[in-house]
Amino acid sequence: IENDRSILNGKELDIYLPDKKIAIEFNGLYWHNELYKDKNYHIDKYNQCLKKGIQLIQIWEDDWNNKNEIVKNIIKSKICDTFIKIGARKCIIKEISHNDCYDFLNKYHLQGNINSSVRLGLYYNDELLEVATFGKLRKIMNSKSTNNEYELYRLCSKNGYTVIGGFSKMLSYFIKKYNPSNIITYASLDISSGDVYNKCGFKEISVTKPGYFWIINNVKQNRFNYTKQKLISMGFDSSLSEDEIMHSLGYYKLYDSGNKKFILTIKKRENF
Repeated sequence: IENDRSILNGKELDIYLPDKKIAIEFNGLYWHNELYKDKNYHIDKYNQCLKKGIQLIQIWEDDWNNKNEIVKNIIKSKICDTFIKIGARKCIIKEISHNDCYDFLNKYHLQGNINSSVRLGLYYNDELLEVATFGKLRKIMNSKSTNNEYELYRLCSKNGYTVIGGFSKMLSYFIKKYNPSNIITYASLDISSGDVYNKCGFKEISVTKPGYFWIINNVKQNRFNYTKQKLISMGFDSSLSEDEIMHSLGYYKLYDSGNKKFILTIKKRENF
């Protein structure tokens, strides 16, 4: 069903699949920036769908244009059962190089690579099918590591494949080798409900406020690249705010739907 306004009492859904209880929104960068949509617009639409038992997937224009195959794979994973399935028991775990991790994540993960101290790969017949990366809690996520806490940064499978039990196997390996006290991770509400984490024993602890990006040359850019301190170091007026500087350059924010935050508290090793 396209362009339906009956489900959300007048608010339009671009695509709705009633048999799957899934809706898809295509968010153009121009009409969805802060000039036209307030910071709670996307999370409010997510919550309205959630109340009706509908999972809302929100696709951004630049991701569709620049990461088309990744976006299609995300959608396919939720609406059809055509992926090649491999059992985790048939796979082996290796700690992979920075370069192999970089290439895999940039090819198959919507957010691309991130520097990680622990990079795990799941191989089937010498083919890398799934990657999970870990590191210390990130300050940019308002967290600081204590007592051997880690964050799961990325979890990603090769397009067209599902490794049944793959994440559970890599998680068990990580816990046994690195002995963390807690593992934190996040699921973007734009595209995920975080079910894979629930299935592996993580507990949802909060939903973050919507984050924002700056739109530059029709691409979402991370806000941490344009903090006031960094802008001042580029020569901009220190008496102006980040918003004032960026708006003067013709750049505007757009807000996402926020993230679910999860934690896995490690008890005794005999549980794994």
